[in-house]
Amino acid sequence: MNSLLDVQPERRKSIILKLKSFMSNPGYFPILLLGERGTGKSFWIKNLISNKQHIVFLNAFLSEETEAFWINQYKKADNGFLVINEVERLSPKSQELLFQSMITENGKYGFSEKVYNIRLIFTSVFNISSLNKTEEYLSHKFFDRISQLVVKFKSFQEFSANIENDFIETWEKFNFAEKKAIPKGSIIKWLKENADRKLSGNFRDLDKLCINWHNYRLMNYKEDEIFKIIIDDFLQYLKYPEHKTELHNEFIFSKEYKHDEIMKLFKQKYKIWAKREFGTLKEAGDFLGISHRTMERW
Repeated sequence: MNSLLDVQPERRKSIILKLKSFMSNPGYFPILLLGERGTGKSFWIKNLISNKQHIVFLNAFLSEETEAFWINQYKKADNGFLVINEVERLSPKSQELLFQSMITENGKYGFSEKVYNIRLIFTSVFNISSLNKTEEYLSHKFFDRISQLVVKFKSFQEFSANIENDFIETWEKFNFAEKKAIPKGSIIKWLKENADRKLSGNFRDLDKLCINWHNYRLMNYKEDEIFKIIIDDFLQYLKYPEHKTELHNEFIFSKEYKHDEIMKLFKQKYKIWAKREFGTLKEAGDFLGISHRTMERW
């Protein structure tokens, strides 16, 4: 791990060292780790823990809204780390349960008994303003509780100066068994010119480029042919969709959109509001007089 950290550019290295400090220093404040998909959040969490520690990953969307469920997660992560990915997808009830479990005087978590010795890490792909300006995703008191220690990983859009080394490291991690020479020339030039505009998936997009390059080599294509093919494939089929990390609660009409597009956006906002106001889409549907199954499809 140290050698991998040593070769990182200084700007990225300083962010990783900040996360390492938060994870290793005494105290049991939660950590909020921000960054777009593919920026290395889970990768570095795994690589910064010691061999004696263990880690449990949980997607917030898959959590259950019961005290028993969270006690079970704490038991599994006891004396280690519990990482809750996509914290913005926690239901209001789960947020309240976690909030209560994190009220502690002895540095340990729990409900009736504070007995679990864990570090909690919450991750999100959203910018901080989308999490704390309104209560659309997180309640203010829950956000306040989980945001004592915050780290934000940079995307390629924010930091692409090291793209050549990132591509080389990505290629080498696959340890391809045949024709292992690292592609150079055209692909490196293309990456330098486009990393901050077309690699919305960050390291995941580099994974796709490397995997496809190697596969076309195995099909005995020439290097100059491979470059054109994989870039065409990438832009048509493989490119990670551009995603917004700065979200706003308001619904705004725009002349840029046709009727169907406006209705789609409206339904998405309606669904978010209904779930936030009523707790579940089922309860919202019962009150509003609409099938919750219909809202689930929006």
